[in-house]
Amino acid sequence: PVEPVSVPEFKLCRMAFGRLWIGNTVDEPGLIRPSEPGKWGTFPKDKEIFPDPTGGQVTGLWAANEGLLVFTSRSTFLITQSDDGQDFKSATITASVGCVAPNTIKTQKSVSGYSIMRCSLINHLRQQHGNP
Repeated sequence: PVEPVSVPEFKLCRMAFGRLWIGNTVDEPGLIRPSEPGKWGTFPKDKEIFPDPTGGQVTGLWAANEGLLVFTSRSTFLITQSDDGQDFKSATITASVGCVAPNTIKTQKSVSGYSIMRCSLINHLRQQHGNP
C-alpha cells in the first residue's frame, strides 16, 4: 500500500511517465514529486527529488522524449526512470544554463528530426554546437 503525503501547494506541474509531477512547492521550492501512476492526486511519501544539489528553485518542467526536463534559473536536469524501473533519477544536463520562467520553454523540431528545447538553453546549444 502507498503511504501518501498531503497535496502541497505548488507552482508547477507537468505530465510525464504516466504521472503528474509537481514542483516548486511553497515549503520546498527545489523539490519535484511524482504522483502514483494514473492517480494525479496521490503523491507517495519518500518519492521527492531535489534535482539541483544546491537546492535551486525549480522554475520549469517540460516533458521530452528522453524524460522530464527540470529547470532552475541557472541549471537544467533530466529525470529518467532508474535502472530497475521502480524509481527515478536525476542527471545534470548543464549547470550553467537554465530557464527563468515556465512560459519560456518550448519544443521545436530541428532539421535532423530531434526535439530541442526553446529557452535560454537554445542559445547555449548554438554557442556550443552551431545553429541547430
